[in-house]
Amino acid sequence: METMEEVLNRLEVKINADPEHCFFNNPASEDELNNIEYMYNIELPKSYKQFLLKYNGGFICNEALKKIMLEPGGKETVIWNSLVLYGTAELEKHYEDLSDKNWKLDRNWKGVYPFIPLASTSINELLIFVNPLVKDNESPVFDAFHEDFPTGWGLLYDSFTEFLSAYTRFDGMISTIASDCLQTADDFMPESNWKSTHQNSDDLIEVKEYYIWMIEKFPDEVENYCELADTLNQMGNYNEALQTIESALEKDPRYSWVYYYKSKILDNLKQTEAAIDSINQAINLNKNSVMFKIKRAEFHAKSGNYKAAENDFAEALSENPDDAYIYYSRGKTYFERKLFQDALADLQKAVEIEPGSTLYLFQIAIIQQEIKDYKAAIEYCNKIIDLEPDFINAFMIRENCYRKLGEFAEADADCNKINALL
Repeated sequence: METMEEVLNRLEVKINADPEHCFFNNPASEDELNNIEYMYNIELPKSYKQFLLKYNGGFICNEALKKIMLEPGGKETVIWNSLVLYGTAELEKHYEDLSDKNWKLDRNWKGVYPFIPLASTSINELLIFVNPLVKDNESPVFDAFHEDFPTGWGLLYDSFTEFLSAYTRFDGMISTIASDCLQTADDFMPESNWKSTHQNSDDLIEVKEYYIWMIEKFPDEVENYCELADTLNQMGNYNEALQTIESALEKDPRYSWVYYYKSKILDNLKQTEAAIDSINQAINLNKNSVMFKIKRAEFHAKSGNYKAAENDFAEALSENPDDAYIYYSRGKTYFERKLFQDALADLQKAVEIEPGSTLYLFQIAIIQQEIKDYKAAIEYCNKIIDLEPDFINAFMIRENCYRKLGEFAEADADCNKINALL
């Protein structure tokens, strides 16, 4: 079997022999490839990276299309009807489009999007790699037919080297539909949540480093400053967060989310009135944001202005009556005011809308424990643990409730589980 170096040498000979029908770009840089891999937390196959470092995408105009090249606008028509290999720009664009939609994945999929587009075919279908990579840092090439799912995306070639070898040898006229589906993309797929994106990591240091990197690469994108400020806020670095959000304001004082994130920081600095002023600025810039109104309601409740809080919650619910988070947020404010039955009513409504939310179920368990309905608290903890077996705080509440009921064997079992999870 040919090595990638041999395939690239053969492609170079072909390009030099027929430059009018072989269109390949200048090389990508190592930095470009490293940036793509880091930004999306993906791995590009070794052979594909070798190709990009020699030719950053391109295509061969096959014999059937050569006459069209001579017509006005012919090159665009030829590109549309050719098997085109993606360079870094096309890869990024298509990967973002697919991952934003979780294309062909369950809507509950979490983690890094595993399908990496490498080419578009003459009938405008995609060819893809799958992450994680397999043997020798490679991935097979699969036909990602848009009307099918990964269970039907057949394996075309065992590696990009084999694919490019055939593509070069047959002047771009190769089959892009697998003749059989003995192996499909589904056979190589990871489990959901197999690896988190940097920005969604549970490790806030990783998230912080990611947004610092994003600001270095894209210094004019105000969203990155906001996300960095919010991460610093979550880490308890409030003054640094405030400095970062002020940098965002300098970039774009008309961006409503800057004031939203600033309000959260000010709230943590115990400056509730300043937080309300900031969220008011956000609402003035975006009057349709329900999230902003919820946040203002929470601030009003903290300041003791319960009437204003009730008005904001009521307005948010009138606009979005099936939004579980509004009921959850209002329920939490009722709980803080020790209006336990009102809190339970709202939180149970939230669970009715989103029955699989451990966040909402856990808040109910907290309230049931607070009002000494230990059996009910245990029932809700059981539901949480069924959904999320390592939810340590649910075990903690359940252990306490078992002890209150004198069920010490069950409490000790939960204590052991807690120690195992720590």
